[in-house]
Amino acid sequence: MCLLINGVVECSTYNDNREGVFKELKACEERAEYRFYETVGGFINNDYPFRSITVGCKSNEDDS
Repeated sequence: MCLLINGVVECSTYNDNREGVFKELKACEERAEYRFYETVGGFINNDYPFRSITVGCKSNEDDS
């Protein structure tokens, strides 16, 4: 997530995985989709400007 702070863009990876490790990638992707709409809805409702949001999942195999 990148934020504009005092005219400077500061970016960091944001992980809000509250459910730990998913047994199947499909379950993770479904949760990521839900969180995407929840996050965008919150930004819109609070009038927070944003350009883009990228969400997704990675398998344990991506760590090797």
